[in-house]
Amino acid sequence: MEITEELLKTIRERLEQVYFAKTNSKPDTIEMYDDGSYYCSETWNVSYGGTETRGEHITAKDLTADLDEMVVIRKVKEEVEKQEQEKRQKANNLRYKREEKAKREAEYNKLKKEFETK
Repeated sequence: MEITEELLKTIRERLEQVYFAKTNSKPDTIEMYDDGSYYCSETWNVSYGGTETRGEHITAKDLTADLDEMVVIRKVKEEVEKQEQEKRQKANNLRYKREEKAKREAEYNKLKKEFETK
């Protein structure tokens, strides 16, 4: 089989489609490993001056898989992640409220003691 420029473009386009289906964004880089699998990644700057990177390993099986199925899997994962994030946020809010209540009670008791001793 002859490797042509058109074939390489087709593979690249399919890799981008698969990566988009898995992550909902386009890859910045595509690397090919010795075993024939690919690694697609994207990098972006963050507010504290660093960079963040997200990547996906893509195999030949992924290239022939149904993109709609990948999108559904990604959406299910995102929904689970969103629910877990909401659960963590509720727990953090509850902990914060408890800490604030304890601080207020301590301040109240301190002021109460001062007032009673005068």
